[in-house]
Amino acid sequence: MEEGKKTGQLYVIIFITAVLLFLSPLINVGDYPSLVGGFPRIFVYIFISWAAIIGLLYVASKHKESKE
Repeated sequence: MEEGKKTGQLYVIIFITAVLLFLSPLINVGDYPSLVGGFPRIFVYIFISWAAIIGLLYVASKHKESKE
């Protein structure tokens, strides 16, 4: 039962991190007219943040499966 509680807490931490990454103050960090690899910084920031969240959820789900 303790492992299920830890996994639930991990999902909550990932959710809070995702919310914080997409709040206006952090989104504005990448909102400059410069380009990164030919793409606007805001697009790169959003894509990297999104990919990191997906990656964290994948790792968390694999961690849960390995414990079962």
